[in-house]
Amino acid sequence: MAITVFLISTIFLFVVAAVRKIPLLSPYGIFLAFQLLYNLAPWATAVLGISTPLFTLLGDIHLANVQLYLSASANICFGLCFLLFYKRVRLQRPSTISHSEKVSLFWTIFPLFLVTLVLVHFYGWNKITFLTVGTGETVAGGMFSVTSYMKYAFIASYLYYLYRFGFDKYAGLLLVQQTIVMLVDGARTTFLPVALLTLFVVGDTAQNQRRNLRLYVIALISILLSLITRALILGGNSTLAEKVFGPVMVEGTMGDYSALQSLDSILNGGKSYLHFTYGFSYLIDPISWFLPTGDLRNKLTFFQHWVDGITPYLREPYSPMGGFYYGAEATAAFSYAGPAIVTLMFGLWLVWMERNKNRFRMLYIAAMPTLGLLFAKAIFGNLVKICIIQLMMMLFIMLISKFVQLFTIKPRPGDEISLPASSYTD
Repeated sequence: MAITVFLISTIFLFVVAAVRKIPLLSPYGIFLAFQLLYNLAPWATAVLGISTPLFTLLGDIHLANVQLYLSASANICFGLCFLLFYKRVRLQRPSTISHSEKVSLFWTIFPLFLVTLVLVHFYGWNKITFLTVGTGETVAGGMFSVTSYMKYAFIASYLYYLYRFGFDKYAGLLLVQQTIVMLVDGARTTFLPVALLTLFVVGDTAQNQRRNLRLYVIALISILLSLITRALILGGNSTLAEKVFGPVMVEGTMGDYSALQSLDSILNGGKSYLHFTYGFSYLIDPISWFLPTGDLRNKLTFFQHWVDGITPYLREPYSPMGGFYYGAEATAAFSYAGPAIVTLMFGLWLVWMERNKNRFRMLYIAAMPTLGLLFAKAIFGNLVKICIIQLMMMLFIMLISKFVQLFTIKPRPGDEISLPASSYTD
């Protein structure tokens, strides 16, 4: 019964997309994909009887069914937001573009690419994986933190180019640089959202079905490329197919495990140790995440207070293999009503961003690769932190770009290209 209700709610999302003409290659479609992954994987695991003493909740069919019901309510709320309020808006390009400014910005970014490439080679995600796999520990601080922030700066430089000029041949070269960094670094989470955002920007100028189809093919290639990169980093004796697609199932089950633990604590635990956040984790935690990792940040983080409360009663460590699904934070906020309430708010925010993407162009460019696309699979406070960091870096790069222009040759008459400001909606 639960799987039927969930699938009906999923069909409702597809119907809404068809009625409102919402591209599936959009934040709407990405959220739908995550809903399917993080709900069907644990349900299938329970139905097939694939259980392990290391992760006892994966075999609990009752728990999986309760999550399906809650996620179905979330799907309905999400779909209603778009059914009632969505309007497709095409992202404008600047009406006047200076070729010399584009070239200047491109070569200003190039040294940042080289520095980032060297850092991720020595202190990237691949090195963190080899240092921590199987140890239950993390590597933080020092050059790993420097490398992380350098990657944010490099991503921000590309996002600023998209904001300032849209997608062109220079943006294509910058995206190739992003791909090279991803292949060396091995981290998909920073690359894939940027690649998808690029397709959103290009899709806003697509005027025919053939070009739209090419965008879906490119999106598929980007996803496969990110999966192959992870497979090459992991190594081992498995076949390439097992390395590529095995992690998808692992992501669906282990990424969702934190949500199963939160839900199990509500279903079967004592009320004395349930410290619901009542939504404050979405308001206060983004501020706390700017503090260094440690006891002070944990004490000031509402969601961490929830985790600390249930941890002594869990059969495994909280989120034992990493990963995250937003249902964990939603149920920690408002219990069984959490997924519906939080998803309603998220859906309304996405609709507002779509309708105001030209009015708040820089915010849209900065927010989509973080909050817009990764909301379902990352802790909210951390996402807001990354979004603000990248937005601040974009503003800083804009200041540097303006400063560099003061020392470059002014464009000759006719050097500037005037473009129509295509601001129509449909």
